[in-house]
Amino acid sequence: MGDDINKRKTGRVKRQVVRIENDAKRQLTFSRRRNGLIKKAYELSVLCNIDVALVFHSPDGHFSHFSAKSRIEDVLYRFVSLGHDKGRVLENQEYLIRTIDEIRNEDDIALKTFRYLSLSLSLSLSLSLSCPTDSNSIAKKLQEEIITLEQRIQMAQEQLSIYEPNISYASAEELESCEKALLKTMNRLIQRKNDVIKKEQELLTHDPRGKKMQMDRMGQIISEGGEEMPSSSFFEGLSDYD
Repeated sequence: MGDDINKRKTGRVKRQVVRIENDAKRQLTFSRRRNGLIKKAYELSVLCNIDVALVFHSPDGHFSHFSAKSRIEDVLYRFVSLGHDKGRVLENQEYLIRTIDEIRNEDDIALKTFRYLSLSLSLSLSLSLSCPTDSNSIAKKLQEEIITLEQRIQMAQEQLSIYEPNISYASAEELESCEKALLKTMNRLIQRKNDVIKKEQELLTHDPRGKKMQMDRMGQIISEGGEEMPSSSFFEGLSDYD
């Protein structure tokens, strides 16, 4: 009886914080506590209506992050851009801002590349069905362009992958959010592809000059594109699907 009273008086014993030597236990502890931090950060963001950003490097070297309201690139950009009057002094500040800008635009570049690839495929199919003889050379060039774009897409995906949560340690909420974003993007691409095919068919059916205009346009894209990305004007028609 006396021992129980003494235990209640002393309260909960504080656990000593030391490095976990076992690799498996260290990784398990990281995963559990990381999810707890993410939950607390999300609650703080909702309760106080603020931006919260977390960056993690797991014991096995994987990179992951969490941002509650805005993209983590935007939060970091605002952090790096704080002036001296707010107590923020960073070395190589201009370099950091430029790097974050490049990271922030990577997903937009990848999406535009996918759209350009989809448009090229649909136009190639439409031209081949309507005028197979005249479009053989254009279709061949388009095929070469598609291969190049696929390689660039793969490179862009590899660069973007370091800013995606690791599947092995991501929470259910993160995975569900990623799934919704992917499905939304796929639906936009499918819708845009169908619209392009429909417009091309209508143009080739009702406007005899449309066939020549489209072939000239595709030839111009191929001859001017080279190794460069399509110009911003080429994607103006895609802005409605953003």
